Amino acid sequence: MLIPYGVDNPMGRLPVMNWAIIGVNVAVFVVQATDGIDLEVYGTVPSDLRWYQPLTSAFLHVGVLHLAANMLFLWTFGNNVNDRLGHWRYLAAYLAFAVLSDLGHALMASGWMADVPCVGASGAVFGVVGTYLAFFPINDVKVAYFFWIFVFVRTGTFSCSAYWIIGLYVAWDLYDALMGTGGAVAVVAHLAGFAVGLATGLTLLWKGWVERDEYDLL
Repeated sequence: MLIPYGVDNPMGRLPVMNWAIIGVNVAVFVVQATDGIDLEVYGTVPSDLRWYQPLTSAFLHVGVLHLAANMLFLWTFGNNVNDRLGHWRYLAAYLAFAVLSDLGHALMASGWMADVPCVGASGAVFGVVGTYLAFFPINDVKVAYFFWIFVFVRTGTFSCSAYWIIGLYVAWDLYDALMGTGGAVAVVAHLAGFAVGLATGLTLLWKGWVERDEYDLL
């Protein structure tokens, strides 16, 4: 298991919009845990898709670990994307990634997956990760690792360029999508979000709508 938890990018502004998005996700999860939210209504159900579901589903999670993993990725990669885009462009991008990644899942879902509510911020988060890769491909990412073989357990940390750890996660999801080994994980939403996020970041750089530097992907 490889868990990105930090980056080495300096920031010119406090990423308050990213913090606010994380706060909203946590607040919605608390409401889920206390009052309950009908996932069949507010999750994305491909076989019975309603216009609002691709947005509302992005703020729902099925457990603490699901929430924590998505928020850790968002904290790790989203702060610097927020800094580069500014607050309102970052919010617009995040919501667009959420909607488009879920629509990608809805279009591709078949069999039993078409009837299961898809929930979670991971599609939007992968969009942010794709944009991060466009902006900061060679910046160092701090990664914690944990693996075990029978009773042998090994943990630790290391650093690597962003394209290595991001590329590995995308490769895992691509393998699961092609081989059908993703189980109940909406890997197509991850891949769709990543593709849209990467394309968005590259377009913004190409058009000069965000500040360029000698280290970006272009």
